[in-house]
Amino acid sequence: MYLTIHAAAGALIGSYINQSFIAFIVGVLSHLFLDMLPHTDGNIPTKDTTAKILRKLYFRKIVSLVYFDICLSIIIAAALFTNNAHFLTRPIIWGIVGSILPDIFQALSFFWQKNRFLQKFNDFHGFIHYSPQKQLSQFMGHLTQLVTLIIIINPLI
Repeated sequence: MYLTIHAAAGALIGSYINQSFIAFIVGVLSHLFLDMLPHTDGNIPTKDTTAKILRKLYFRKIVSLVYFDICLSIIIAAALFTNNAHFLTRPIIWGIVGSILPDIFQALSFFWQKNRFLQKFNDFHGFIHYSPQKQLSQFMGHLTQLVTLIIIINPLI
């Protein structure tokens, strides 16, 4: 899932849970749950690869995915902020942080491959992450993410 969907889920969690620590924990759990849903992440392999290999083979694709994710995040944030002036509370911020942290750990694991915690976490993240026997089409993979995003942000708007 793109970080936009995870962050929106974290914002939703933080808007319903008034304790930052619990919002953070539920945000992490929401990330793991959302990654189990069928989706497309740009079909960049993450198993048995290093940051150097990823940069060499997939740099343009990674940059375009990051730009897409940032643009989508800005649009979603603008829609949410214009709807509610007091939107960013501590539980919402911690819900967002918790919801994107697993992907941050995954990215760090490519750079620090000797760090056992990051490698074990990356293995766990990969284990629960949706990985179909047959690849979803790009259209269907993005459609499931769009529908998920709409479902998540609907209560926030």
